[in-house]
Amino acid sequence: MHRGKYQAVCQRLGDVTVWRDGDRDMTFAEGKTDTGMFGINIHKAGTVSSFVENWSEGCQVFKRVKDFNEFMVIVNKAKDIHGNHFTYTLIESNDI
Repeated sequence: MHRGKYQAVCQRLGDVTVWRDGDRDMTFAEGKTDTGMFGINIHKAGTVSSFVENWSEGCQVFKRVKDFNEFMVIVNKAKDIHGNHFTYTLIESNDI
């Protein structure tokens, strides 16, 4: 459950490495990394959100609740087949 409110994909078993925004200007710049349990989740932002800002730092957030709900249908099917643990890799479309 994301913040105890709705089903989401949540960090539970292992550490992740994150890049910190050292000067807090909300612009990505390679710099300091930190590894640990931070509650990095995959969740929805809102019904339709155009800007996440810093209220969901570190998480992968769906812009549209409809897209998130479709994603969760797939997640639940995979969970039924493979169990309740996932590996997730985020890439940009120009990486493929």
